[in-house]
Order: sequence, then C-alpha cells, then structure tokens
Amino acid sequence: MEKVFPQKLDNDNGKIHRLNDDGTVPADNPFKNSDHPSIYSYGQRNPQGLTTNPWTGDIWETEHGPRGGDEINIIQAGKNSKLNSKLMLMLSLPNHLISNDRYLA
Repeated sequence: MEKVFPQKLDNDNGKIHRLNDDGTVPADNPFKNSDHPSIYSYGQRNPQGLTTNPWTGDIWETEHGPRGGDEINIIQAGKNSKLNSKLMLMLSLPNHLISNDRYLA
C-alpha cells in the first residue's frame, strides 16, 4: 500500500506541499483546483529533508531508501518525482550488497 499513496493525487501522503507565509495556497500551485490544492509535487516515498540549490534555485529533496538506497530528487511543480527526477543517487551501506531490489547482508 505504501507505494500507491505517493503516486495518487487523492491523498496527502508522499507529497511536497507549498503554502504562502499566511497559510493560503499560492495562485500558481499546480493542483490549486483539486481537493488537495497545496500539493506542489508528488511521488515522494519518504521525504526527509529539503534544500534549495543556491546557484540554480532548484529544490532538492532527500529520501531514505528501504534497502540501503537513498535518493536525492529535484522537485518540480506538478511533477511526479519518481518519473521526472533529474538526479538520483544510490548509496549503499558498507559490507552490504544491493541486487535485484533485495538487501543482502
């Protein structure tokens, strides 16, 4: 079930939301006319942190992978980060192997 929620726009799970400082939804939010108008992007499995690239202004988001793989995604308005990410890093723990989507000790 975990993989379904981030990909669907009918819930708030696995999303990056954007609001103005006063709590209102920005007029140019990509899903402003939906039941979840604060959604800015979707498809985030387990977002842990956000930062802005100081040179490009891109929003970078980090996720902890379930089997040793972590990700860095570039967040884009209205986009599914799993399908449209420009950057993804796979990091593995020492003495462990990632193979065929399995975590092997």
